[in-house]
Amino acid sequence: MKKIILISIVACFSLVCSFSVAQPTLTATGINSVIGESFTLNATSFIDAGNAGANQTWDLSAMSGSAGTITNVVAPSAAPKGSTFPNA
Repeated sequence: MKKIILISIVACFSLVCSFSVAQPTLTATGINSVIGESFTLNATSFIDAGNAGANQTWDLSAMSGSAGTITNVVAPSAAPKGSTFPNA
């Protein structure tokens, strides 16, 4: 009887511990963009790799890329037609 109770207690404790690890909570403060924030853009040219399937050889040596910084978060007053959205 003591074994069954001990096993039940250990099983319940293990179950509670496994559910105590929760998903993170995302809030607007943590994920919304800030005015003036910039992002790095990496772009590559399109190359048609060719046919799909087994025994194919692809040559992607002609692929080239470029990087740049984009500031895509601006104040509504600085945006074109920004006065159209006074509460933004």
